[in-house]
Amino acid sequence: MKNIFRIKSIIVLALVAIFISACMDETENLFSGEFVEWEGAIAGSSGVYLRTDDGLAIRDTFRINLVAAQKSTPTVVQVAVIDSATTAVEGVQYRLISGSEITIPANESFGYVIFEVLDDNINPGEIWTLGIGIVGGDVQPSENYKLVEHNFQVACPSDIPVGTYLETGEDGFEVELTRIDDDTYQLSQMNFRYYDPTYEDVPGVFTDVCNALTLEGEPIPEAFDIAWVGSGTFDPATNTLSFSVADATYNPDISVDMEFVLQ
Repeated sequence: MKNIFRIKSIIVLALVAIFISACMDETENLFSGEFVEWEGAIAGSSGVYLRTDDGLAIRDTFRINLVAAQKSTPTVVQVAVIDSATTAVEGVQYRLISGSEITIPANESFGYVIFEVLDDNINPGEIWTLGIGIVGGDVQPSENYKLVEHNFQVACPSDIPVGTYLETGEDGFEVELTRIDDDTYQLSQMNFRYYDPTYEDVPGVFTDVCNALTLEGEPIPEAFDIAWVGSGTFDPATNTLSFSVADATYNPDISVDMEFVLQ
């Protein structure tokens, strides 16, 4: 009986060894190759660039990874803009700097595509896509990660001064402008000129995207769900806020102009 158990144990151990050996061989086969792929290609990439209207472009990069042991000689990777994945126009919204051949230096694992975002030509709210594919070179690309799609847009620094503003109507109500975050502000009162000015304060929250001001239109429960909507601008020369305002809840088709001057 002991011999039978001993034989069974030997057989089991032999089967386990064969299984482990097969798995190791499969793993070695799986990772024995080499390829290149885009960093960030799994989820794509995106960028918000600060628009400065200074005639200068903003430089950025995409990274190519060599998925293999580092080589003693440079690795050349050929890339190209893929029209079907691109909405941006070369020379209008972007410009490629590094050309169609990217070199991963010897004894390194990364190479870079260099491009420029022509921010002066992009309007706030526009979203453009640049798709670049790995199309050839010394090492084959990963089939799953040979295309990177980069969505990009612009933002502008907002620097509207906070403090006390005077509404320019004949009643001359004073309001307070406060900053909520980098590009969002609140005026303490926007009721006059639209409804009875003695009505309780109905504040207005707006965003500033490259001097395009937009009232958010969130209903205000304390004021019967009035929701201010509309657009506006800020004139830094006169420190004047100008809005065309409507109440989205009750009178969305009636707009009233309002101006506020910093005191």
